[in-house]
Amino acid sequence: MTVCGLWDTEAMDSDLVAFPRHEFVHVLEGAVEIHGADGSVEIFGPGDTFFIPQGTQTRWHVPSYLRKYYVAVAPAA
Repeated sequence: MTVCGLWDTEAMDSDLVAFPRHEFVHVLEGAVEIHGADGSVEIFGPGDTFFIPQGTQTRWHVPSYLRKYYVAVAPAA
């Protein structure tokens, strides 16, 4: 199944979870810090594009506002 759309949020933090699907993200506004299970931190802002493979453990920190375009793909079971 493939789903795409726009998503936005105010400031937030999410716990480390195994990402339930593959997700392609393009940041439209704001910023997000993505913390990996290995301690790595990547920061993405407007114009940045990134990919998170299914099963990747991440923690997301959004300091103020984030608006993104996404394409999520869940492989068939």
